[in-house]
This record gives sequence, C-alpha cells and structure tokens, in this order.
Amino acid sequence: MGYRLDIVREPAIPTAGLCTGVAGATMERLRLKKTWGELAALPNCGIELFDVIEVRDRWTNLRGSGFRVSAISLVYERNSGTIRQTISLCAV
Repeated sequence: MGYRLDIVREPAIPTAGLCTGVAGATMERLRLKKTWGELAALPNCGIELFDVIEVRDRWTNLRGSGFRVSAISLVYERNSGTIRQTISLCAV
C-alpha cells in the first residue's frame, strides 16, 4: 500500500493562520470526494441534501453503508409520463 501525493497551490493566502484553515478545508473536500456514487430511484420527497442514507445491496456487498446526499435531480420524461430521481452520494 502506498500514498499518492496531491499538491494544491493557493497563492493568495497571506498568513500561516489562513493557510491552516485552507489546508483543513482542502483535506475535508478530498475526504468527501473519496467515496462517491449515484442512485436512480423513484422520487422520494423525504430525502434532502446532506442527509445520511444507508445503502443495502446484496449484489455489491453493501450492508448498512452510510453515504451523504450531495445532489438530487428530478427528471420528468414526458413521452413515457415517468419521473426519475437521481441521488448523488459521497462519503460521510
């Protein structure tokens, strides 16, 4: 197992205190991007942004894995008269 170095340049940071804050925010953004996916489902009005949902799927061996909702889109297909909801997920 190895590590991958990712350099993020931010030239507009004038102080070390601000640099610490930006470094923390960058680490949090990278942590959230680490695990992500997407679900297509029937519309559910109870799901909101930033909710934590539990995914169970025997085909992918997910048993009670928690993910945070990062985006929701609803698409109405006029020809077939159906509504499809797509939920984007990221790590908790």
